[in-house]
Amino acid sequence: MKQKPRIGINGFGRIARAIFRINKDTNFFDIPIINEINPDNKNIAYLLKYDTTYGRANFYINNNEDSLLVDDDIITLYHEENIANVPWDESDIDFVIDCSGQHQNLIKIDKNTSNVKNIVITNIPDGVDHSIIIGCNEESLDPINNFIVSSSICDAIAGAPIFNIINKNYNIIN
Repeated sequence: MKQKPRIGINGFGRIARAIFRINKDTNFFDIPIINEINPDNKNIAYLLKYDTTYGRANFYINNNEDSLLVDDDIITLYHEENIANVPWDESDIDFVIDCSGQHQNLIKIDKNTSNVKNIVITNIPDGVDHSIIIGCNEESLDPINNFIVSSSICDAIAGAPIFNIINKNYNIIN
């Protein structure tokens, strides 16, 4: 039995690196795979280590020709443009967080033949099965029937929990 969910990250830009750093502090899940189209692993390690907003990472980061080395973890790096070409299933990934912002990734994935169990995306393009905002409707998620799940956009994530509290206490009328 697995201790923690195993997630893969597709697209290792600003949002994904923030998710990675937060997970290093909270240790909610394991991250054995990252797919980033940038083929420069040294640059990927550098961008994770140094951030103009979050500062220098408080954990060990290095790289080799096919991996990121983070503390005692070895994270396999792929550089595939097509999300479907990454062998997520070989690492027993429970879900993929797609931070690429590329709508084409959703078109390229067929949930009936995919090597991905579920995808969580960090935007709201057409074609999502469900959209959740933590603090508002996360209990409505059905991982069996919701293959592509959106975590919404930053404005909704910032405002919705506040409006949800107000609505529960005062019944907002539109």
